[in-house]
Amino acid sequence: MPKYLFLIEPFLYDSNGVSVCYRNLIRAMIRDSSHSIMIISPDGYRDDFGENGELESLRIQSFGLPLIFFTYPSLKFIMLSYPIVRKVLHFQPDFIHCVQPGFCSFWALLLKQACRLFGTKNPLITGAVHTDTERMISCYNLQLVRYPFLCYLKIERSICDGLLTVDHRKDPNKFVLWKLGVDDTLFYPKQQYEMNSLHGTVIVVARLAPEKNFNLVIELAQILPEVTFQVFGDGPLRKTLQRKAPHNFLLQGSVSQKKLAQAYRASDVSLVPGTGECHPLSLLESLACGTPVVVANEGGTEALIPPFP
Repeated sequence: MPKYLFLIEPFLYDSNGVSVCYRNLIRAMIRDSSHSIMIISPDGYRDDFGENGELESLRIQSFGLPLIFFTYPSLKFIMLSYPIVRKVLHFQPDFIHCVQPGFCSFWALLLKQACRLFGTKNPLITGAVHTDTERMISCYNLQLVRYPFLCYLKIERSICDGLLTVDHRKDPNKFVLWKLGVDDTLFYPKQQYEMNSLHGTVIVVARLAPEKNFNLVIELAQILPEVTFQVFGDGPLRKTLQRKAPHNFLLQGSVSQKKLAQAYRASDVSLVPGTGECHPLSLLESLACGTPVVVANEGGTEALIPPFP
């Protein structure tokens, strides 16, 4: 039975596409019952992955860098302790996967060397890139640290034996394209299309963060006061959006996948406003539910959705 260790720097239970993607992946691996899994993440483990398969979860400390934290508070770095290293050595993984490889790549290299020296395995290190880095630097005003930050990313990615990406624009000689999917037992189209309300409903599913371009959504809501904009997700901009939101801009927070699928089917249009998206999960979920999608004519979504005539 192959053993997989997931090193997760972002919180596994955040309401963003990366976290949802990995929760779905881990559930699928557990249902397969042919994998042994260890998760190391800042928020540990909640009992919602089912009981099949072998799963061990460890909670770790995470912290933000002072220079970056004030502009990008969600960026965290993990800190492994000696007891956790001992448990990993006992687990002896075959693969170490770095989610959004950051500082965790260096921990992965340390764990790999420890497994070689004190165990019987020489695990492969893989990483997955889900973010348009240049766009994130711009959105979070990190231009002053742009060059050292990009150099750092280049070094930590070189540690990985293989890199996955959801961005089809990446160099195929350096990255393996990760084709995302959705659960078609939850996300499926309604039987017959009809307008859900007299003036229409627009659904927006995204992390409430600067890179998602919510100023555009608020502007549209002000221009179209008769249209209802249902916004699902959470994040650092929640309080700001609550203050600025017009009456038809409704913040619904984070909901279960089942309720989210129902919301897609109950909407007339799905809007993906972010200009730095790679391959957003909300786009796939919308299409799976038969809901038309409008995306920004920029970033990775530009090539995924044909231009308007």
